[in-house]
Formats: sequence, C-alpha cells, structure tokens
Amino acid sequence: MLSWIQPGVRRLLGVALGLGFWVAPALAQDSAPALPEGPWLDLRTAEHMFNRFGFGARPAELHAVVGKRSTELFDLWLAASESPEQPTPKHYGYDDYGYDANSREIPGAPINLLPHAEQVARRAAMRLADRRQFRVYVDSVFDDMVAGRQPLRDRLALFWHGFFPTSSKVALRRYELILQYHFLPCKGLAGFDDLLRGMVKDPAMLGYFDNDTNSKSHPNENFARELMELYSLGVGNYTEVDVREAARTLTGYQGESGFFVFDEELHDFGEKTILGQTGEYDAEQLVEILLQQEACANYVSQRLLSWMEGIEPSAQRVERYGSLLRELDYEITPWLRHLAADPEFFRAEAMGTRVQGPIDFLVGASHRLKIEDRSTFLFFAAALCGQQFYGPPTVKGWDEGSAWISASTLTTRGNCVGLLLGHLQEHLRDHRDPEEARAPDEKRIDEMCSTLRARTFRQPDLARSARGALGKQASDEELTEWVAETCLARAPQDSTLEHIRTELLWCRSHFDVQGPLLLSEHGNRILCHLAYTLLRLPIAQLG
Repeated sequence: MLSWIQPGVRRLLGVALGLGFWVAPALAQDSAPALPEGPWLDLRTAEHMFNRFGFGARPAELHAVVGKRSTELFDLWLAASESPEQPTPKHYGYDDYGYDANSREIPGAPINLLPHAEQVARRAAMRLADRRQFRVYVDSVFDDMVAGRQPLRDRLALFWHGFFPTSSKVALRRYELILQYHFLPCKGLAGFDDLLRGMVKDPAMLGYFDNDTNSKSHPNENFARELMELYSLGVGNYTEVDVREAARTLTGYQGESGFFVFDEELHDFGEKTILGQTGEYDAEQLVEILLQQEACANYVSQRLLSWMEGIEPSAQRVERYGSLLRELDYEITPWLRHLAADPEFFRAEAMGTRVQGPIDFLVGASHRLKIEDRSTFLFFAAALCGQQFYGPPTVKGWDEGSAWISASTLTTRGNCVGLLLGHLQEHLRDHRDPEEARAPDEKRIDEMCSTLRARTFRQPDLARSARGALGKQASDEELTEWVAETCLARAPQDSTLEHIRTELLWCRSHFDVQGPLLLSEHGNRILCHLAYTLLRLPIAQLG
C-alpha cells in the first residue's frame, strides 16, 4: 500500500510502478512485489488489446505484436502518446456579437453601430464560421482515430468525452468545445484529479449546466448534482444537503464569452458542510473533498472497467480497482497498465463480446480497411447510427452495450458501411434478389447521402492489400479467411466463414470469373462486396 507516502511522492511512485520502472530504494523495498507483466499475446489476445485500448487493428499490425507481453504493447502505445497540438480557433466573443450573456445590447460595440441588416448578416456569418471551424477540428479528431498512430490517447479521449458529456446543441460557441476536447487527450492519461479540477473551470461544461446563473442569491444546483452523481461519486453516495452545499461552492464560476471567469461578487464565501466536512469551501476544495471519498475511486473504476471490458464488473472487481486507483493517487496510466496485465481482462466472456458504439465501429472498419479521407462522412454516419460527437442524448452521455443495436440501427450501420466502401449502389444493381429486405432502394440512398453529406466514394483498393498479404495467386479459401480477419474485430464463426464462401461463389458466377480472383478485373469489386456483406452481420458489431 502507498497510503503512508506524501501525495506528491505517492503519485510519482505510482506512475513509476505503473510503467514498470525501478524506483529508488528509499521509496520501494527490494522485497516489494513486481507488477505483473501480463500474458504473452496471440492473435486473439492482441486483437482484444487493439480493440479495447484503440480502434482495432489490421492483420499486419496484429501479427507484428504476437509474442509480445500485453504490457509491452501498452508501453509502446504509451510512448507514442503525445499531447495534441494546441488548436487556435478564432474566438467570437460578446463584443463581436454586440450582446452580453443576458442578450442585452452592449453599448459602443462596433457591430451595433452598423445598419440593422448588416448587423444581422455579420452575426450570421460569425455563427457559420464558428460552426465550420468546429467541423474542421472534429475532422482532424476523426482522422487521428482512423490513422491509429496514437490509439491509446485517442481512445481515452473518446471515453472521457462520454464521461464528461457536453453538447453542441447547448454550447453558444463551438470555440469552447474545441478547447474542451483538446483538454481531454492532454489530461486523459494523467490523473483523474486533474480532469475533475479542469472540468469545474471548463467554460463549455459550466454553460452546459447553467452554472453561469449560479449565484449566492440564487443557487443553481444543476452542475453540483451531476458533478456528484455522474462525474465522481455515483448515485446513493451523497445527500440532497450535500448537493445544495456543493452548489454554493460553485457560485460565481462562469464561462464568460468562451473563457473561465470567477466572479467574486456572485460567490458564496460562507461556511459549507459537504460529506461531513465543514469549511469556507470553493469549487477547487469541493473537488478535493470528492476525491477523498472511497466512492469516487470506485465509481471511476466501475465506469472504466465497464467501458474497457464491455461487461458490468463484479462488486469485488470494482473494489479491487477502486483501491488501486486510490493507491495510485488517481493516476490513470498505471491503472490502465495494471488492467492490461490482468489475466481477467482476457477472460473469454470479455473477449469479442463488446457491442461496438457507432464511432468504434465506423472508425475501426475504416482503419482496418485503410479507408482514409472520410472524416466528415464518419461524423454524420456515427450521428445517424446514434452517436453524435458532442451531441449526447442526455447529461449521462450515451447508453452502451446492447442499447446501441436494434433492427433499425443494424440496417443503418450496414448502409453506412456500404457508402463508406463505395459499394452500396453497386450492390443494388448486382444483387441476385433486388427485393431482398436489406437492400435499400435508390431513393433511400439519395436521402442518406444528403443526410450524411456524402458523395459516391471511390472503392478502396482491397485487392492491392490482399495481393500484398497473400500474393496474386491466392486461393478462395485464403481470401475468405483474409476478408474475415481484416473486417472483423473478433474471431469469425464457422457459419460466418461459410457465408463468405457462398457470396464469393455467387460473385464468381455472376461476373464469370475463372482462375485466381486477384488476377481478375472484377477482383476488387468482389472483395468490396464481401466486406460489405460481412460488416452488415450482427457478429461484425462485436469486438
């Protein structure tokens, strides 16, 4: 246990232990147990690592790490994880728009001196420019996820986005959302305490929960309640009195014109009693009180375990990892490395059974199939499938697991993959059963293309990838296994392989292909059809 060490030293020690480094004898006795190095990776356990700590892997990436320790792979990802480059979005403030936070005209603001029609036009142009710069930034986020150069960093940033959800439908300025998302990968692998401290001063978060209206004369409990229930302690670990008192610590904390400000005139400097502690607390001290609670480490661990493993952890597993998080002084990186070393993380019920969220599914398919330059499409496609980036349905974020899938959303996922592969219209023209229920009609495709801001994409060169992996003379059985390994985020079932074989035989007959498929002019088109057919199946939604 590390509880006897000063917090600052304890954090350094926790990180050192988590990364597998030796620490000074004064801090770690020679008899201290070494952190387990994790199991040796085979294809399936390597794929599990890529799926849960990243967005899936190509066959070559999997084969390259077979034989390594799971923690060795984790350390490689950690070494590649850098803070993203600081974005420089243009800031549009109250003076630019000519109105203050209460929609009152600002005397002397330059825009208010213009003719009314020009004022309206300029404000509309600023709002449009703000939305566009947000879309450009989000495109870069999706590009990074698909590229897979820093999977650990990007994966954890997406988790924290769901943990601390904020909505573009509420935020007045996308500028605030850009800066918030930049903060998540910067701190996502550091300490949860840093994340929580940052969020109580985050303009987008404060605006999302109307904390701008939280003052000593009119306390607003919205943010205080969710800070306890959703972001630190969980249900049942606080009282209504705690919420009211916590709201007082947050008075005067505002996001003004895109920046955090502390308004002393609105802050309640009086004594508060929160979770059994009394003092003249502010929001930063509230965070410290929350972090001291055993429930906080357990709640964060439960959320991380559920997300990383895809199944609800047992109470004993939550307690074990909650205790670890407290020992590590809330450092996330060594906590994750411990998970990567844990044999239970690789138990059969956790591997290949997690229902992928829309972003997971679409980004993973794009990465495995080497489909790039589709970031705008991926954003709108994920939203159509139920996961709009910066558009959670509620303050709780998104429901995970089986909630992602229904008959309707499964069909929508298949259609999005068809468009992504540049294959959906080809499928309509060529399918042997035009009346098949899963084949959408031309009008439906046109509607989807409009909704997704999509065009007819060029088909990816899957034949080139197959030739590189198997050679030009590859047999149909080799191609069947290659398609399954490339498209799926888990081991295929025998019935899945048989389904691909049947489709491949039909394609050979339909296009009258003789001899090696990869020597045929129709080879790439057929491989795209097989990928489309496979990614529409329920098994393809698991990873």
